[in-house]
Amino acid sequence: MTWLDPTTTTPDGLLPPGTQITLENCHREPIGTPGGIQPHGALLAVRMADEVIVQRSANALERLGAEDELLGRPLADVLGPHGARTLLAAAPGTAAAPGTAAAPHTAAASGTAAASVGLRPTTVVCGDRAFDAFAYGPGPELALIEFEPASPAASAAALTEDLASMLAALQSASTPQALLARATSWVRELTGLDRVWVYRFESDDHGVVIVEECASELEPFLGLHFPARDIPPQARALFLDNRVRFIPDSHADPSPLVPLVNPVTGAWPDLSPGILRAVSPMHLQYLRNMGTRASMSIAIEVEGRLWGLISGHHYTGPRVIEHRLRLACELLGRVVSTQLSSLLTRDAAARAREIDHHREAVLQVLADAEARVAALAGTGDDLLALCEADGAAVCVGSEVALLGATPPAAVVRALVAGLDQGRPGDGLWASDALADDRPELADDLGGLAGALTLALGPDGPAWLVWFRREYLHTVTWGDSGLAPARDRLSPSGSYGTWSEAVTGHSRPWSAQDREAVLSLRAGVGATVLAQAERLARANVELARSNADLEAFGFIIAHDLREPLRNLQTFLGFFLEDHGAGVAPDGLEQLGTVRRLADRMDELMNSLLEHAKADRRTPSPEPLSLAEVVSATVALLPPDSSRAEVDLLAPDTRIRADRDAVTHILINLITNAAKYSPGERPRIEVDVQPLGLTSHAGTRSGPEEWLVVGVRDFGIGIAAEHTETIFDLFRRLHARDAYGGGSGAGLAIARRLAERQGGELWLEHSAPGEGSLFCFSVRTA
Repeated sequence: MTWLDPTTTTPDGLLPPGTQITLENCHREPIGTPGGIQPHGALLAVRMADEVIVQRSANALERLGAEDELLGRPLADVLGPHGARTLLAAAPGTAAAPGTAAAPHTAAASGTAAASVGLRPTTVVCGDRAFDAFAYGPGPELALIEFEPASPAASAAALTEDLASMLAALQSASTPQALLARATSWVRELTGLDRVWVYRFESDDHGVVIVEECASELEPFLGLHFPARDIPPQARALFLDNRVRFIPDSHADPSPLVPLVNPVTGAWPDLSPGILRAVSPMHLQYLRNMGTRASMSIAIEVEGRLWGLISGHHYTGPRVIEHRLRLACELLGRVVSTQLSSLLTRDAAARAREIDHHREAVLQVLADAEARVAALAGTGDDLLALCEADGAAVCVGSEVALLGATPPAAVVRALVAGLDQGRPGDGLWASDALADDRPELADDLGGLAGALTLALGPDGPAWLVWFRREYLHTVTWGDSGLAPARDRLSPSGSYGTWSEAVTGHSRPWSAQDREAVLSLRAGVGATVLAQAERLARANVELARSNADLEAFGFIIAHDLREPLRNLQTFLGFFLEDHGAGVAPDGLEQLGTVRRLADRMDELMNSLLEHAKADRRTPSPEPLSLAEVVSATVALLPPDSSRAEVDLLAPDTRIRADRDAVTHILINLITNAAKYSPGERPRIEVDVQPLGLTSHAGTRSGPEEWLVVGVRDFGIGIAAEHTETIFDLFRRLHARDAYGGGSGAGLAIARRLAERQGGELWLEHSAPGEGSLFCFSVRTA
């Protein structure tokens, strides 16, 4: 049809009615306003204000047996007053005729076509002919009436028995495949069509035949794929409102409307809810190319979307499927939709239980593990079964753990690095053609073609990646228009099939696969949060215990000093007053008691100093390092004052607590002198930026910190002791060697450095080469 009226209006996105339709624009064809009907019936449009006929199909006079023009005449002249009022009152979407009760309708005041949940006929008589008449309203001011020859007086009881048997068979089906096979068989039995099949829409909207029943001499369609353009979006949407579509004769020309533009609405009428709506010329040519004379389709709806169609073709001639059989088929389609939805939900629930089992197994491993990267990779089959993958990778920073069939770790890093640059909104990205989507990785995938990636957090390079192998298969298309140098719509382009080998693709990732891995991320987050809460509680308890221990140590060290000092004093008095009368063995024993008391006093002093280091609040101030070093040297004990201390950066200024820095320097310089041989051991104090040391970057920024280093050229420290020397009361030598000591000095010095926000560490040492101790301080 090429009728075109430039004054008409159309819904957004569709072409104006009457536009020439081609392969390039068929997805915008206004199929609801074709401007004509299928010619086995007739149509009249009635103005509701006065019940006058204002538009008709070109064949209405012949089909209805009218001798005179019907336009401008009251509907009652054609159907009689009772028939006209009964029919108009039953029309959904229209206002009530004058003098009649309002009929229920669903049309909006805008005048758009009413959604029809299966039009039901009213039997009317025109002259000596009986018709099944279907009335609906594109708006309150207009009624459209379609006429089909009345159904033959078939046995209602026999049809009822058939329906009862059909419903019982459908409701007893235990699997989706069994349900659809039974539905296919019933539709063929009810309609007598040569071929009936179930056509399922895939995720990209193309269709595949999954069940078929046909005459033995016909070449089967089972397994054929059909492109999405064969049933464009507007046609799929219409099936959800008008559940059955039948075409009695693909060779019959449509009967146009007279006039094309309705005088009441000023537009081509929307025939979407009707039975007789003319067929797209594209579809008619397609049917002819396939050798199909008549066809019918029944919608299968699952969760509010068009899941598929039960379709049928007839090849031996035209075939009119009368209303009662269409009604039975519509009922069958609704039962199949409900039962299929239930079976699919059952299967999805079973799969969801499997997913829950695998997810909980993975989370249990994580809950009991500290190294989560290794733990995730160690969950084995459960991690893979979560989304039916062949391999998986766990990536945290540069660390990659692989499981099953995966590309090399370097390829995995490159894959997630690209995702970090453009992270998906929900952190989930899927591909079933990885070589196409990431061509730079194509040469190194090793037979893997699909990837499902999940970011474990909103920021940071932490990813889980699942992989699927290439799924090599052949798709046979039932569409000659896709084959090279073939035109499926031209009269000479007869219908055929062609096959293509599908390579480079994995099985697609389903919505349930995606939901499964997202649920794992939520579980991982909950597990980590629970562990963090347990750790936080443990830290609180540890902090309380440490505080109690520090207080206990302070009290012990402070309160025991007085009786210990008294013991030392009275022991001295006793030896002065009575020592001459004590036997040599007694004097030796008293000397041992005195040495032990002195040792205890030394330990108490060290413990008290360590406790003070934790309890004292630093008071930082600008300081000259040269002044602090000079003051420190003046405070050195006699056995350390022999050392020659050189400050190599005399102009340095720092910001620190004077007493803390002095204590640190006293400890480091004293140790340097103690463990350096010779009469005048050389000790160097130098300063350098934080970034030049092994601890670079541990503080907030190298521009804010300096490192003070104390270097000696003494006996050095073996590598295995470089950390243990900072343990409290830890000594590497005998108590009296190298001048003795409690072994607490370095522990106290490190704690003082940490209390100021810095650190103290051994930068370098080797036996016989000396040592370099460093501590960080803020710049002034």
